[in-house]
Amino acid sequence: HGDIAYMLVLGVDNGLQSVAPNLTLSQFTDLFVLLGGSGATHSLLIALFIASKDRNAVNVAKLALPFALFNINEILIYGLPIIFNPRLMLPFVLLPLFNTLIGVLLINAGWISFTGNGFAWVTPIFLNGYVAGGSLALPLVQLLLVCAGVFIYLPFVRRYSLLVSNKGFERDLIKRVQLQHDIDQMSERNYARQQSEELAANLNLEKTIKEVLNGELLLYYQPKLSLSNRHVVGYEALLRLRNEQGKVVGPYFIPAFDQAGYFNLIDSFVIKRLRDDMQRWAHQGFYPRVSINLNPNSVLSPDIQAMLIEQLGDMAERVDIEVLESMFVADLDAVEASMAYLRQYGFSFVLDDFGTGFSSISLLSKITIEGVKLDRSILDNIKHHKGQVLYRHTCMLCRSLGFNLVAEGVETKAEERFVASVGVETVQGWLYAKAMPADEAKRYALLQQGFGKKAVETQIKREP
Repeated sequence: HGDIAYMLVLGVDNGLQSVAPNLTLSQFTDLFVLLGGSGATHSLLIALFIASKDRNAVNVAKLALPFALFNINEILIYGLPIIFNPRLMLPFVLLPLFNTLIGVLLINAGWISFTGNGFAWVTPIFLNGYVAGGSLALPLVQLLLVCAGVFIYLPFVRRYSLLVSNKGFERDLIKRVQLQHDIDQMSERNYARQQSEELAANLNLEKTIKEVLNGELLLYYQPKLSLSNRHVVGYEALLRLRNEQGKVVGPYFIPAFDQAGYFNLIDSFVIKRLRDDMQRWAHQGFYPRVSINLNPNSVLSPDIQAMLIEQLGDMAERVDIEVLESMFVADLDAVEASMAYLRQYGFSFVLDDFGTGFSSISLLSKITIEGVKLDRSILDNIKHHKGQVLYRHTCMLCRSLGFNLVAEGVETKAEERFVASVGVETVQGWLYAKAMPADEAKRYALLQQGFGKKAVETQIKREP
């Protein structure tokens, strides 16, 4: 506050020293300097009402007026603002100095006398002058100081108003073409919708977390088959949830966990459960190849990389990490470096869901991967001639670049015949099998390799 700083400079007794007969320094400050508060802001208020063309500034002045009557002007200081505002800070400092000079000259000339009556600092202007002076002479001097202050503030207020008007030119232009109201409404609706969506997302996340905690996470395996002999050549590990009712459902919770930043928890579970299943298979003499889906951030995470090496490093040659092409968009070099690091330990990488969204053919020439999985969405279009042409040429391109191909989502015999005709060797889809628990996945593989049902059951019984 300006008056506190003023007292610190001019007096160590909080303004109690006498500066004239029956007048202390503190009273002098209240009567001549702080006319409306620090900066003599009664004059600023009047100047704003006279010259300001900025509606916001006038509204602030209206709000500040009843408080300024009692010399409280924080609304003006921080509302306009005056703080850090060089166009208003200068008169804010100059006017109290001017008032001090005039007050000292009038007192030294003997034109004003004082009764010694005390008054509070919140006593309104003119009333405090009448109490302190005992006549109308001092209130008249205060009125003249306020008027002089208005003329001092006016040019600064006009310049400040012009600056604000120039900054608001675009806003005024929008108003003139009558778009402001619509834009304000749209902004309010967008803000309300954003808040509503965030609240709904938080509630949904809380509900989803409770459902996952009350259920049991599972890792199921969907077989990949060779078209030439129908043998199982590998699996895709897929996350499942057994809910409180005992029903096994798909991983509907993954988007909510990813959005909340909990992707590492899901990926950690997948890695550890895959390790357990592959070790148990190995003890049974079963060594399938398995692919896992990881969040794009996990591939770049040093912690997840370390976990992959620790948990799956000794079987990395049989583990494919499926990645999405969106992962390469943000930082291709960083992704390539991470994949190269993991590839040193034996891991392979497959581009998943190729053909969804706006797949970039040029991306295939920039990234280092071992295989490509063709998404079900482009296979679904082969009922049309253009869809067949697209699928066929996509396969030709991928094979010419040296990628292993997997056709996802094969559900009918017609689709199987088509993918075989375009040179795809490995298939995956409901035509063959859905995702299943580890033991069932192994049993399915043994059956596909030509074991009879009884022989498979006998082998399973013998296994520990």
